[in-house]
Amino acid sequence: MNLSGNHIRFDGPFPWTSKTSRWSVMAKATRAHLGEIRWFGRWRCYSFFPAADTVFERACLRDIATFCEEQTKAHLAARKLAALSIQDAHPAGALRGQ
Repeated sequence: MNLSGNHIRFDGPFPWTSKTSRWSVMAKATRAHLGEIRWFGRWRCYSFFPAADTVFERACLRDIATFCEEQTKAHLAARKLAALSIQDAHPAGALRGQ
């Protein structure tokens, strides 16, 4: 899936770990690889990891930040839904042998 901002596009998602994904950030005009977005566990969110020697103006940074926020929200919502599904499959006490 290609998602995009004004001057950049996000290619992916590509599997990163068993639970998270990553996206390549590409320049639309030159098709240059600008970096990637992937999960940063210590902050519990998707973050941007820029390629060496890249420079960004505010509109691109805003697009990247918005994309990271949207993907983080989607990831956390999916994890919460998965946790609720497990709870529904195993009512309270069922896992403890009660």
